[in-house]
Amino acid sequence: MKDRACTYLLLLCLIFTSMHALLLEGKAEMNIDEDAITRSPDDLPYLNERIYNENDLVYRATAADLMANNPGPEMATCSKNGNVVVTYGSRLSWTSTLVHTSVFSGGAGEKAQVFSLDSGDVLPEDEGDELIAVDERYAVNLIAYDEGSGKWSSTILWKDTDWLYEVDIGELVGGTEQVEMVVVGEQKRATMLSRSGASWVSTTIATDIDIFEACWIADIYTDRPGNEVVLGGGRGILFISYFDGNIWNQEEIMDVGGQVTDVTVVDLDPTIPGDEIYASTINGDVLEVYLKDGNWSKTIVHAEGKLIYGMETGYLGDGNALSIASYDNRVGLIWYSDGFRFREIYREEYIIMGTAIFDIDPAYEGNEVLSLSYLGRVTMIFQEDAGAELILPFEETSLSVGEKIRVPFIVEKRGGYEGSVELSLFEISENINASIPATTVGSGTISYLEIEARSPTDQPLEVRIYANTSMSSSIRSLMINIEGESKVFQTVDHRIDAMINADSQVDLPIEIYSDNEQPFVLGLSKIMIPRGLDIENLDGILTVSSGINMVSGILSAERWISVRVYMFFIILDGGNGTYRAVAIEASVQDWREPTFKLQLETSRISIPEGGNATVRLYVIAENGFQGNVTISTYPDVPGISIVLSKNVIQPTGSVDIFIEVVLGVGDDLLQMKGTSGVIMVETYLTVSVLPPAAVLDIDLDPNGYGYVDTEDSKVSSEFWVVLTPVNGEFDGLVLRVDGLPQNFSISITPSTIQKLFFPLNISIRIEGPRREAPSSLILNISGPDEGPWEAEVQFWIKENGEDDGVSGILLIIVIVLCIMIVIAVAVGIFFKNHVARGLKHGETHHDPDEMERPHRRPAAPERFHGSRGGNDRIHH
Repeated sequence: MKDRACTYLLLLCLIFTSMHALLLEGKAEMNIDEDAITRSPDDLPYLNERIYNENDLVYRATAADLMANNPGPEMATCSKNGNVVVTYGSRLSWTSTLVHTSVFSGGAGEKAQVFSLDSGDVLPEDEGDELIAVDERYAVNLIAYDEGSGKWSSTILWKDTDWLYEVDIGELVGGTEQVEMVVVGEQKRATMLSRSGASWVSTTIATDIDIFEACWIADIYTDRPGNEVVLGGGRGILFISYFDGNIWNQEEIMDVGGQVTDVTVVDLDPTIPGDEIYASTINGDVLEVYLKDGNWSKTIVHAEGKLIYGMETGYLGDGNALSIASYDNRVGLIWYSDGFRFREIYREEYIIMGTAIFDIDPAYEGNEVLSLSYLGRVTMIFQEDAGAELILPFEETSLSVGEKIRVPFIVEKRGGYEGSVELSLFEISENINASIPATTVGSGTISYLEIEARSPTDQPLEVRIYANTSMSSSIRSLMINIEGESKVFQTVDHRIDAMINADSQVDLPIEIYSDNEQPFVLGLSKIMIPRGLDIENLDGILTVSSGINMVSGILSAERWISVRVYMFFIILDGGNGTYRAVAIEASVQDWREPTFKLQLETSRISIPEGGNATVRLYVIAENGFQGNVTISTYPDVPGISIVLSKNVIQPTGSVDIFIEVVLGVGDDLLQMKGTSGVIMVETYLTVSVLPPAAVLDIDLDPNGYGYVDTEDSKVSSEFWVVLTPVNGEFDGLVLRVDGLPQNFSISITPSTIQKLFFPLNISIRIEGPRREAPSSLILNISGPDEGPWEAEVQFWIKENGEDDGVSGILLIIVIVLCIMIVIAVAVGIFFKNHVARGLKHGETHHDPDEMERPHRRPAAPERFHGSRGGNDRIHH
């Protein structure tokens, strides 16, 4: 992974892209009944229900008619573990299907993160909408459902050369019913993909000097035909790109003052005609950018104070709203009501990575808000009117004359209602006896209807049950067929209460009584069972004999399920429209004991031999855990040093793990262990040690280099620099010197190096006016894939009238030599006179040149060996 890209994905979570729940001009107006919805986002409390859990970071969500044969819209989510999952259903009963997994080719099934997705009618010749997803493989994937086979398929339409962060779908070039798509990412450009026959053609529609992280297709300029694309990214600049029929035009419209993490277009502000652009930034601001009187302006409408990961727009209550997901672990709403307003509607114990607004649950009025968390939780946030609702297990059943049964039903609370509910029956036929034992119940309970068949009828009889509260009323009807003879069976109990801890299992026994002399087959099924709960052994068929029959199911609860009371039904089908039911009330408690979770920001990291890296370990409290956790790592791997920023932490928090590799190439598995009393939690990190990274060694004289005076009050300095590649080689190096005065000239030989295998001497000469001579310069070396490297070069120069040291030494030597010559001459004269006198007296003299001499080695000339101290070794 590239350093910069990893930073965006783990701190900004990769990816700073926004998923759009709706398509084209209908994005913000899907499933609106303005006559029925008259409240604003702050009228009622917000409730929440977890509808899916991915067990890994969920980035984005979208919703559309993805399965033409399934009623209502379906939701799709994408995640860090490469999965795209479609979820649909209603209330507490949800179905989730894995429809796509991105996997790297040529590996051992390593999954590629899916950063973003959108939905729309990409293939108009096929019924329903399709999904477009962008992933870590730089791929744009088309995911479609085949109604005939009931299967999902995925195809790569196009691949970029670097990471893609976001995709949006819409009409851009006009003249066809075929939509286009825009993708943005690390390559510092926006690319449009348009269909040409059976293939897709890519067109660059905008570029910048920094990455684009967000895009949105909308009709910004209403006075020109067609839609435009709004773009934002690393520089904090908003752009609009549009096609004028011949070419793509790119217009810079606003600097929003911080890196853009998401953009959307919607009409929130009634004081501004048309739609406005809303941009979120890395520092937590949400800005309104609008065109008024021909000029672009901006206004900060919300300051979150923490990084905003995702932003989405949709219709809530009686108007449009924005939802934001932030590093502050919350989802909030922004809307306009005599000014911009903000409200927090949901919070978790950890980061919220994404949000969306669309109608995923048809049981609730209008759209819902979705929360997508770092921990993989997909939570539906909704409003509803306070009151109670009746839920029956079936709408019709049959009885034999004289048979008496109990039909359980659920009195479910709505909108936070906690008051009592009055139950009553109306229009009861004389052919049956019907009663409700308890006519006043609390909301959120299980009650039952007793029915006894008195005489047969030709037509079904209707029994109406009323539930009245101080806030609202609910009416449900049950149709009764009375036959002369039928199978007589019933459940012994109309309800079963179960208490279960999350991440555990309990037995669920059911007693069935039969009056039939002959055994018969009974069908078993479960309805309204919520995600996170499951029952084994209560599906399929059961042979029922006369008397009491026992069947035992196993009720299990996932660890992530919300703590609350859940109610659902087990249905018994005797055939020919004869149904019975037992209601289950399962009270889910906290996990057996408070605990914590260890989560690494990445499960694998690559470090070159001799290098180092830091990995963050998150320690996350669960189920109210409040103790201290001691962090340790093992085993001790030879050649790898590990240092923790702290050893003890109180969750939720993080620990930085500093890893330094001394030697050893290959993969090593490190275990991170957290302990608190008897609780021990572990996670694993794979450290892939790569061959040592190439190092460029730059050898300069630490004492600096001197100037030499030249003509016309100029100075020059010529020196050598030695470049040495260590642990590898370098290609295409370019050398330059920064900081050189304007009137100075320079020559660098060589100034470019095609390939550096071994140490190379570089000759550098500078010359210029003495008064402008620099005391230091910066040597800059860069390559296409490495660098730049920088090293400071020092210089020294004598001042005017100042001895430079060398001249003084020469003067002293000259004076000493003159003195020695005078002495030698005097001694010679004396010696000559002395010999002459000696010869005159008959003394002998031996010529020194004729005397025997010992062998002497000639003196070697003095050499300057230089210095290697003060090397500037720079690692890359």
